[in-house]
Amino acid sequence: VEDRYNILMMIDKANDKMEFFARFLEVYPFKLYKEIKDEFKNLISSVAQGVEELINCAILIETDFDGAYKKTFEIEEKKREARTAKFNLLGELFKMKDDPTKVYLTSKLVTYIYDIVSWVEETSDHLRGLIIKYPSR
Repeated sequence: VEDRYNILMMIDKANDKMEFFARFLEVYPFKLYKEIKDEFKNLISSVAQGVEELINCAILIETDFDGAYKKTFEIEEKKREARTAKFNLLGELFKMKDDPTKVYLTSKLVTYIYDIVSWVEETSDHLRGLIIKYPSR
Protein backbone atom coordinates (compact mmCIF):
# COMPACT_ATOMS: atom_id res chain seq x y z
CA VAL A 1 0.00 0.00 0.00
CA GLU A 2 2.80 2.42 0.90
CA ASP A 3 4.56 1.71 -2.40
CA ARG A 4 1.39 2.49 -4.35
CA TYR A 5 0.96 5.71 -2.40
CA ASN A 6 4.54 6.73 -3.20
CA ILE A 7 3.99 5.99 -6.89
CA LEU A 8 0.88 8.17 -6.91
CA MET A 9 2.67 10.99 -5.12
CA MET A 10 5.57 10.85 -7.59
CA ILE A 11 3.19 10.92 -10.56
CA ASP A 12 1.34 13.81 -8.91
CA LYS A 13 4.62 15.70 -8.65
CA ALA A 14 5.12 15.20 -12.40
CA ASN A 15 1.63 16.62 -12.92
CA ASP A 16 2.53 19.60 -10.71
CA LYS A 17 5.59 20.25 -12.86
CA MET A 18 3.46 20.11 -16.01
CA GLU A 19 0.99 22.56 -14.49
CA PHE A 20 3.81 24.92 -13.51
CA PHE A 21 5.22 24.79 -17.04
CA ALA A 22 1.78 25.44 -18.56
CA ARG A 23 1.23 28.45 -16.29
CA PHE A 24 4.70 29.81 -17.05
CA LEU A 25 4.07 29.38 -20.77
CA GLU A 26 0.73 31.14 -20.40
CA VAL A 27 2.39 34.28 -19.01
CA TYR A 28 5.56 34.03 -21.14
CA PRO A 29 5.60 37.51 -22.71
CA PHE A 30 7.43 36.74 -25.97
CA LYS A 31 7.06 34.76 -29.17
CA LEU A 32 9.42 31.81 -29.33
CA TYR A 33 12.48 32.38 -31.50
CA LYS A 34 11.99 30.93 -34.98
CA GLU A 35 15.56 29.61 -34.89
CA ILE A 36 14.76 27.21 -32.06
CA LYS A 37 11.17 26.17 -32.80
CA ASP A 38 12.07 22.79 -34.32
CA GLU A 39 14.39 21.81 -31.49
CA PHE A 40 11.82 23.05 -28.96
CA LYS A 41 9.26 20.77 -30.60
CA ASN A 42 11.74 17.89 -30.28
CA LEU A 43 12.11 18.64 -26.58
CA ILE A 44 8.37 18.79 -26.02
CA SER A 45 7.87 15.57 -27.98
CA SER A 46 10.44 13.71 -25.88
CA VAL A 47 8.86 15.00 -22.68
CA ALA A 48 5.32 14.09 -23.78
CA GLN A 49 6.41 10.60 -24.81
CA GLY A 50 8.23 10.14 -21.51
CA VAL A 51 5.13 11.11 -19.55
CA GLU A 52 2.98 8.77 -21.64
CA GLU A 53 5.41 5.90 -21.09
CA LEU A 54 5.43 6.56 -17.34
CA ILE A 55 1.64 6.26 -17.21
CA ASN A 56 1.86 3.01 -19.20
CA CYS A 57 4.59 1.76 -16.88
CA ALA A 58 2.57 2.58 -13.75
CA ILE A 59 -0.35 0.62 -15.17
CA LEU A 60 1.80 -2.31 -16.29
CA ILE A 61 3.57 -2.66 -12.95
CA GLU A 62 0.31 -4.04 -11.52
CA THR A 63 0.18 -6.96 -13.96
CA ASP A 64 3.37 -7.30 -16.00
CA PHE A 65 6.70 -6.69 -14.30
CA ASP A 66 8.69 -7.55 -17.44
CA GLY A 67 6.70 -5.09 -19.55
CA ALA A 68 6.97 -2.39 -16.90
CA TYR A 69 10.70 -3.02 -16.52
CA LYS A 70 11.20 -2.52 -20.28
CA LYS A 71 9.17 0.70 -20.17
CA THR A 72 11.58 2.15 -17.60
CA PHE A 73 14.37 1.94 -20.17
CA GLU A 74 12.19 3.58 -22.82
CA ILE A 75 11.59 6.43 -20.39
CA GLU A 76 15.33 6.69 -19.77
CA GLU A 77 15.85 7.02 -23.53
CA LYS A 78 13.27 9.82 -23.71
CA LYS A 79 15.18 11.68 -21.00
CA ARG A 80 18.40 11.30 -23.01
CA GLU A 81 16.68 12.69 -26.10
CA ALA A 82 15.27 15.57 -24.07
CA ARG A 83 18.68 16.30 -22.53
CA THR A 84 20.22 16.55 -25.99
CA ALA A 85 17.44 18.89 -27.15
CA LYS A 86 17.75 20.97 -23.97
CA PHE A 87 21.45 21.60 -24.39
CA ASN A 88 21.10 22.23 -28.13
CA LEU A 89 18.48 24.84 -27.30
CA LEU A 90 20.49 26.43 -24.51
CA GLY A 91 23.56 26.52 -26.75
CA GLU A 92 21.61 28.41 -29.41
CA LEU A 93 19.97 30.72 -26.88
CA PHE A 94 23.18 31.73 -25.17
CA LYS A 95 24.73 32.72 -28.53
CA MET A 96 21.89 35.15 -29.27
CA LYS A 97 22.50 38.86 -29.18
CA ASP A 98 19.00 39.85 -28.14
CA ASP A 99 17.07 41.21 -25.21
CA PRO A 100 18.68 39.50 -22.18
CA THR A 101 15.29 39.15 -20.48
CA LYS A 102 13.89 37.25 -23.46
CA VAL A 103 16.94 34.99 -23.63
CA TYR A 104 16.78 34.32 -19.89
CA LEU A 105 13.04 33.62 -19.79
CA THR A 106 13.30 31.37 -22.84
CA SER A 107 16.10 29.43 -21.14
CA LYS A 108 13.85 29.04 -18.09
CA LEU A 109 11.08 27.74 -20.37
CA VAL A 110 13.48 25.12 -21.74
CA THR A 111 14.64 24.14 -18.27
CA TYR A 112 11.12 23.88 -16.85
CA ILE A 113 9.95 21.54 -19.61
CA TYR A 114 13.09 19.43 -19.20
CA ASP A 115 12.47 19.22 -15.43
CA ILE A 116 9.28 17.31 -16.21
CA VAL A 117 11.00 14.48 -18.06
CA SER A 118 13.80 14.47 -15.52
CA TRP A 119 11.29 13.82 -12.73
CA VAL A 120 9.42 11.29 -14.89
CA GLU A 121 12.69 9.38 -15.30
CA GLU A 122 13.34 9.53 -11.53
CA THR A 123 9.86 8.09 -11.01
CA SER A 124 10.54 5.29 -13.48
CA ASP A 125 13.77 4.53 -11.62
CA HIS A 126 11.68 4.17 -8.47
CA LEU A 127 9.33 1.80 -10.30
CA ARG A 128 12.31 -0.22 -11.54
CA GLY A 129 13.52 -0.44 -7.94
CA LEU A 130 10.14 -1.81 -6.86
CA ILE A 131 10.29 -4.41 -9.63
CA ILE A 132 13.69 -5.50 -8.38
CA LYS A 133 12.46 -5.44 -4.76
CA TYR A 134 9.41 -7.62 -5.52
CA PRO A 135 10.59 -9.90 -8.37
CA SER A 136 8.05 -12.69 -7.82
CA ARG A 137 5.00 -10.90 -9.28
